[in-house]
Amino acid sequence: LIQPPSSYLRENYPLGLAFLGAVLEKNGHEVMALDASAKRRPLGVRDIKNLLSKFRPDLIGITIVTPLVKGAYLLAGELKSLGVPIMAGGTHATLIPEEALKNNFDIVARGEGEETILDLVRFAKGELELSEIKGISFVNKAGKIVNNSARPYITNLDSIPIPARHLFPLENYSLKSESTVDDYWTILSSRGCPNECIYCSSAQGPFGRRFRSRTPGNIYEEIVSLKKNHNINFLTFYDDTLTVNKARLIELCSLISKDKSLGIRWDCDSRLDILDDELLLAMKSAGCYHLYFGMESYDAQTLSKIKKGLTQEKIDRGIALVKKHNIDFTLYLIMGWPWENEANVNQTAGFIRKIDDGRKFFHVFFVPIPYPGTELY
Repeated sequence: LIQPPSSYLRENYPLGLAFLGAVLEKNGHEVMALDASAKRRPLGVRDIKNLLSKFRPDLIGITIVTPLVKGAYLLAGELKSLGVPIMAGGTHATLIPEEALKNNFDIVARGEGEETILDLVRFAKGELELSEIKGISFVNKAGKIVNNSARPYITNLDSIPIPARHLFPLENYSLKSESTVDDYWTILSSRGCPNECIYCSSAQGPFGRRFRSRTPGNIYEEIVSLKKNHNINFLTFYDDTLTVNKARLIELCSLISKDKSLGIRWDCDSRLDILDDELLLAMKSAGCYHLYFGMESYDAQTLSKIKKGLTQEKIDRGIALVKKHNIDFTLYLIMGWPWENEANVNQTAGFIRKIDDGRKFFHVFFVPIPYPGTELY
């Protein structure tokens, strides 16, 4: 399992590959995982090739996200000489599998990979034909690209083992975030994003639009395991929007709050329009320290066009609630939409200046990027 080389060096282990590694190990398979963009031990193509030559894998899986796609394609080309099927997975591969198949990959696993990768191992062992495996695309013997039927989403996320973090040596990472001096660990408690933002590929990617979640008890057990084995102090929830299901999150917060031995702080992404006093009180009591909001804009025209589901009134109310409960927060903003002019931009800039009132508040500006699969694209 490979995270390809990149000029962007990772502070933390790739959680998606750790999930795949856990499933493979649970089913008795030997796994080598290489994060070529780990901050403290990046790997070049030659390093990867040497390590794989010694390991002699039956199957190679490389994750592809849009910003790293060129490096992934070059790496796959270099690994062709090993004579092993090379599989692509991840958001970019899911959205445009034909591109990966035209750039050195033999197979694309579309959507969630935990069940698909077990079938692909059976293919590598000669037990299954590619035509029998749901959720993949491949080039047949006639040279034609074949897109097999989609694989249904995993409904019981509790059935997936906790990520095999041991596959990624922690000394290869700094494990630091901008919002804390503690080492931070990552956890994923849900999959799927029900929102319709025109610029975001999450809903079209591997996890889809339907929100699915692990049970509070299952998530709590993983947190306890991390505390016991690594003495963690800080945790980042990688969910697209942790707060979609209020009752589930309040139950999880109750489990964390009652366990005085944990003593963890955590942060997560949320939306400004689904907060209330009960939820924020439960989150803060359980150690929530920082919230990240994809606000994107304060301009009414832009908010409507990007289908964020936010209004100026909802933004004002959400920020007032977060301030009331004295939780630090960051606003993610996007400027430079095709229709924007100076007046649109000034709406957002003026709003940011107004709320930057000395509290612990951060904002980060991005430009719109047309990711494959999105309406903006």
